[in-house]
Amino acid sequence: MFLRLFFLILFFWTMPAWATLKIDVNGAKTDPIPVALPDFSAQNSGLEEMAKQITAVIKNDLESSGLFRVIDSDAYLQKFFSLDDQPRFADWQVLNAQGLIQGEISQNPNGDLKVSFLLWDIYGEHRLIPQRNIGADKSKWRKMAHIVSDTIYGVLRFKNCICIRIRQCKKTQKTLSCYGF
Repeated sequence: MFLRLFFLILFFWTMPAWATLKIDVNGAKTDPIPVALPDFSAQNSGLEEMAKQITAVIKNDLESSGLFRVIDSDAYLQKFFSLDDQPRFADWQVLNAQGLIQGEISQNPNGDLKVSFLLWDIYGEHRLIPQRNIGADKSKWRKMAHIVSDTIYGVLRFKNCICIRIRQCKKTQKTLSCYGF
């Protein structure tokens, strides 16, 4: 009898330890960063379709992260024809863009594709990174687009890029050229 009473008390004594913990995090939310991503310019008309495809992959990558909102291209007041075109910052500020991604694709003499891009701070009116150039075989265009997205994500979100495996990088004064996968 005493033993039964002991186990009964022990059973009721330990019941509060069975309680579950419930945490509600529905209140945490950040608004996506608005960025402008005009279609990358193409060095020649044969690369125009590929420039649009690369831009589309970058847009999809940034938007699917949930941290960025690419402003609708129909609202853009400026079109870029090369990386030498300087942004008219007032035109981009009207759209409330925090960043501007300006890019260009070309073909190297050996036939490889070259993707070059700049990232601008619209309100600070300066480049956030120097010009970046990524070169590889044309068949790797999608991977190059993902590298552009990762770089932008890293600079705008964490100041460091998400891990990207690049075998060789050659740094010059104003450009960082990366080749090989």
